[in-house]
Amino acid sequence: MHDNRRNLMDAYLRCIVIDEGFAREIAAIADECVRDRNHAVAKTMRDISRNHRIRGMESRAQIAALKAEYDGTYGEPVDY
Repeated sequence: MHDNRRNLMDAYLRCIVIDEGFAREIAAIADECVRDRNHAVAKTMRDISRNHRIRGMESRAQIAALKAEYDGTYGEPVDY
């Protein structure tokens, strides 16, 4: 795989790890807010958590698109 494309895929993988980690941590904070009966803050935290999960999914889609582009261009499957 070309180095630039590989570097981009590596960057997306790092983003996935970070975004999914944030999503888990923020969701845990939202759960604590619910237990403390602070529902307005909990809703905001769940929204933020959801945004990070969506960003993780978008990064996964970008990796899939890069793999598909590579396979279509060079005819050899990418194992990543």
